[in-house]
Amino acid sequence: MKMLNTYYQDQENLNKFIEKNELDDNNLLVQVFAGNYNQEHITQLVTELKSLLPEAVVLGTTTGGEIIDGENKEETTVLSFASFKKTSLDSIFLPYNGESSFELGKKIGSELISESTQAIILFSDWVNIKEDLLKGIKAVDSGVIIAGGKAGDNCEFEFKNNRIFLNQKISRTGVVGVALNSQELKVYSDYNLGWQKIGKQMEVTNSQGSRVYTIDNQPAYDIYAKYLGQDVARGLPQTAGPAFPLLVEKDGILVARGAVAKHDDGSLTFGGYLPQGSKVYLSYAHIDSIIDNNRELLSRLKKEIAPEGIYIYSCASRKAALQQNLDRELKFLKDVAPTAGFFTYSEFYTGEQTSSLLNTTLTILALSEGGAVETEIEVPDSELEDDWDTNTIKTLTTLANTVTSELEAAKEEAEAATQAKSEFLANMSHELRTPMNAIIGYSEMLLEDAQEMELDLFIDDLGKIQAAGKHLLSLINDILDLSKIEAGKMDLYFETFDLEEEIRGAADTVAHLIEKNNNQLQLEIASNLGKMYSDLTKLKQVLINLLSNAAKFTEEGTITLRTQLLDASEEFVCLQVEDTGIGMSEEQLAELFEAFTQADASTTRNYGGTGLGLTISKSFCEMMGGGIDVESELGKGSTFTVKLPVNAKADNEALTDKSQEKERNF
Repeated sequence: MKMLNTYYQDQENLNKFIEKNELDDNNLLVQVFAGNYNQEHITQLVTELKSLLPEAVVLGTTTGGEIIDGENKEETTVLSFASFKKTSLDSIFLPYNGESSFELGKKIGSELISESTQAIILFSDWVNIKEDLLKGIKAVDSGVIIAGGKAGDNCEFEFKNNRIFLNQKISRTGVVGVALNSQELKVYSDYNLGWQKIGKQMEVTNSQGSRVYTIDNQPAYDIYAKYLGQDVARGLPQTAGPAFPLLVEKDGILVARGAVAKHDDGSLTFGGYLPQGSKVYLSYAHIDSIIDNNRELLSRLKKEIAPEGIYIYSCASRKAALQQNLDRELKFLKDVAPTAGFFTYSEFYTGEQTSSLLNTTLTILALSEGGAVETEIEVPDSELEDDWDTNTIKTLTTLANTVTSELEAAKEEAEAATQAKSEFLANMSHELRTPMNAIIGYSEMLLEDAQEMELDLFIDDLGKIQAAGKHLLSLINDILDLSKIEAGKMDLYFETFDLEEEIRGAADTVAHLIEKNNNQLQLEIASNLGKMYSDLTKLKQVLINLLSNAAKFTEEGTITLRTQLLDASEEFVCLQVEDTGIGMSEEQLAELFEAFTQADASTTRNYGGTGLGLTISKSFCEMMGGGIDVESELGKGSTFTVKLPVNAKADNEALTDKSQEKERNF
């Protein structure tokens, strides 16, 4: 084969080029990389090519920049002529009519692939065509190599400007492609990323296709603002998109996903799929990695093939990120063979293990119809421009990655220690409950016998033993609940119940505690509460905790239990416990829901308790799909507000419908 590259100027110069190089249109592939997306310009060019070379296959796309013999160009039109001697060509044009990319891929594979097909070059629009296009082709033939990319528009990102064309068919949407068919054609495909992970691993927690709503349960935009700063985030996608893509591992290789659009809801659209659950890192162009990867790519290439032509399909975001280093990267192949290509809005790539739509990546397709592979490989030095800023960034990258590794290791150790502590507490609590239940049981029996026998000398002491045992058992139960929550082993048991009836029952349970300090209990229960579907046991435990706390910290005051449905949809219920007790300061409120924490040391001395009740109550509310808030003023009292869904949803294995469970083990 022979590959020749030139610029399009006009028909006269085009005719001279064809005559000078004696180009024959039999098995001739002309790739057109158009930096001018004007429809009239493209129509005129294709018409001239087909009039001069009627049998040639003309395959073209608009670009985000053009590549010719190791140089980056803008707003030019590059023509790359590949004249094959032993290879035949089949082409296809498929407009987009709303069908899935997978189905389009299967159609391309069925119509283009034959027994001798070695590679397919594809150009597509950058909005409608998805990664599943490659999967559809691979479903027909898993061995065929696919290269090419999505059309660009000089990085203006206006969909109306992108064009793809095959011969004289020009379209804004769909796919055009050519199959290279030959038993003697040697094909080599490879890629270079060179972006390096920086910072901690994160998880895509909500996404749909290429649109990511949350990462680590935070809006995707906020992740960029948090780690890269507001100034960079405000410039998305033009600034941080190319320079700081997300890295995700896919089929054993690192794939970059650069942000291409931001939305008012804080979500970001990336240049490729990022499924929910994907583990991602922020990344940065690491100069040393790019240099080393280019050298390794060249070494691999020379071991596999003696190329007669190399097509380069590189990402427009890579161009934006590398800036002054761009030509230096492109030149590393120009002495090996003629090179041509364009800057894409995503690259089609197939390797030994993967078929992917890439971003921020340089991909190559090297072709040869003959020639011996070099036995002695000499890889020239390739240096990209380095300066103080780059050195600083490299240093900071190493520092950030080291610190991140250390923090993650410390986090894992802390989590392991917490798990061990929780398991120890759970085991100890179980060991303590058995003898404590025996003490309570025997004290009750002895107390009943003493009362029947009128042994007044023992009744008071046995009552104290029983009360102390029940108090200690309550503390053990709290510790057991906390350990199960921290270990992620606390289950919910859902059932339907009458909400008003259960609220009154909880109030009756703590009535003696409220009266003990000469307090008054007021119930303000809405008349339209009706039925509730939730974990009744945990709801009652939350209410009893809040009412008990109010009774403990209030003397000769009023405790109000107030309930109502929150809005017209009646999807949430609000339960409020208000007291006129000692209240809390802002400092005390800040640590209120921490385990084993009370307002201050004097609170523990005067009122007792472990400080676990509110921690457990908060966890229970969140597990049931709601939450708990508090307002308080020192010396005036406190108000705790619980908001819970009226009909809870059982979304995970820890949630069990009690109506289907015949027994519960405690």
